[in-house]
Amino acid sequence: MAQRKKNVKKKKKQLNRQTTKKKEIKNKKKKVQKKVTQSAKNKSTEVKKKSSEVKKKTSAVKKETVKKTEVKKVKEEQVKNKVRALEQEELKKNKKNQTTDKIEKKVEKKVPKKVKETSKKIEKKKLLDLEVETKRKEIIEEVFEEEKKVVPKKRKFKLKWLFFVFFLGGLVVLYQFPYGVSTHLSEASKKRLDVPKFMKLSEECCNYNAIFSGPRSYDSLKKEMEKIISQYEILDCDGKHYYYNREQDYTITEYGFIRGKIFNKVYINYGIGNSCSIDTQFRKLELLPNDYSLKEARKDGNYVIDQDTIYNKETYYTFQENVKQKIPSTLRIVSTVNEGEVVITDIEYLSDGKFKVVYDGTRNSKSNEKGIIAVKYNHLGVSKGKLYAYNGDEVSHGYFIMKIPE
Repeated sequence: MAQRKKNVKKKKKQLNRQTTKKKEIKNKKKKVQKKVTQSAKNKSTEVKKKSSEVKKKTSAVKKETVKKTEVKKVKEEQVKNKVRALEQEELKKNKKNQTTDKIEKKVEKKVPKKVKETSKKIEKKKLLDLEVETKRKEIIEEVFEEEKKVVPKKRKFKLKWLFFVFFLGGLVVLYQFPYGVSTHLSEASKKRLDVPKFMKLSEECCNYNAIFSGPRSYDSLKKEMEKIISQYEILDCDGKHYYYNREQDYTITEYGFIRGKIFNKVYINYGIGNSCSIDTQFRKLELLPNDYSLKEARKDGNYVIDQDTIYNKETYYTFQENVKQKIPSTLRIVSTVNEGEVVITDIEYLSDGKFKVVYDGTRNSKSNEKGIIAVKYNHLGVSKGKLYAYNGDEVSHGYFIMKIPE
């Protein structure tokens, strides 16, 4: 009995489980059906919306098509009206032409044959006359055209020649005409040089040499320079004539002219100050000739260094004594470099106690300093057997001048 009860309980449990499973399945089916119905409803609503949109679009398209058809009809009617009007105009023209043809035929029937023949002859003559006149006009036009082609060329040719002649004449006048004087400020010497107008500085090789070039004739440049120099003071010294400009305080020692193909040149050699007022016993460097030799230097009493030998040593000692006694004096040192080239250096002891060293670089072909250069120094000193001009405290850092004599 107890076993039976147990079996019955088991079966009941199994039945209960089966019933719960069935219920779960039913619930799941219901949920699925609800989802399906909801999705179907959503789809139907979407379909309805799309159908309404399609209907709207179709209605708009229908309206547009109706408008287009109406426009087409209007255009077709306009075209038909135009065609009808044209046809009516053509019918009217045809009727007029027919009436004119009938009238002409009637007139021809009434006109006799002789009159017709004469009219034909007259027409032929007129045609011939017209042809002759047209040919004559053509020939005349051709002749005139040829003359027109020839005449302008001659006139143009003449005008060109006239213009060319006037142009050359103008150039000659400009080339020969005296224009007066202009001034040029030298960057090297800071002096204003008087130069003929329209002349440009082409070269200034050193402090006392300047070359100017310009489109001026050789003769006009000569005349202008003669006028300029006639206003200066004429100086006579060293057997030569020099020209002193007192306002600018410079002396023209030499001037000249160089011919060119188009541009002619003027060269001016000059010195600062009055070149004939010699401050010391020596002539100014710019007044010495280019071929100044060691023999001439020895005769002039200069301190001469010829390789290992020194001439006029006493000039160095007298210069040193003058400096000690504060007497202004000058020491001129003449030596040779670059296989015999003569180089000149002046040391001037000035009244203010300073020293002016003047170096003539124009005589040294390998020197970087191509002009006559003058520099003031505060001191003159000796270091390790060498003479220096200097401004600071250290002698050896100054400007080297020469080895002192033993």
